[in-house]
Amino acid sequence: MYHVSRMFLRCCLIAIVLMPIPLNTRALAQSAEPKREVARIAEMRPVHEAFQWFFKHESDLRKLQIELAVIPAPPFGEVKRAEWLKGKFTAFGLQDIEIDKAGNVLGVHRGTDGKAKVIALTAHIDTVFPADTPLNIRSEGSKLFGPGVSDNGAGVTALLAV
Repeated sequence: MYHVSRMFLRCCLIAIVLMPIPLNTRALAQSAEPKREVARIAEMRPVHEAFQWFFKHESDLRKLQIELAVIPAPPFGEVKRAEWLKGKFTAFGLQDIEIDKAGNVLGVHRGTDGKAKVIALTAHIDTVFPADTPLNIRSEGSKLFGPGVSDNGAGVTALLAV
């Protein structure tokens, strides 16, 4: 089992990547000093603010993760989780929310700049466990244990956090 905070933070790094930070990924990949670029980004105020937000809301995000993890979602049986996620999208103010024929939950969060590029965030909601798998989630300190908590409860929670 994974330590939830560490796994969650890994998933939440997408939030930092999506922030308007000047980052030339091609130069980073070719750079002899990638640690320097990482350090530059880590020092930025928006990055610190993002991590402060995640830490401040860790309890709420953990509750979302548990709420999701106890909903069965075997392969091709994700309807209940899709409905749950659609409800969360609605509660969080997304628009044009739908569940497509494949069971994907789609929603739009429009920014303030109509000319800005579109960014897609994705996470899968199915698990690899049979439908009759007991979904007993337990918490020990800052760790969560149980089927689907990390894959992909953490990813969906990160998507909702962003």
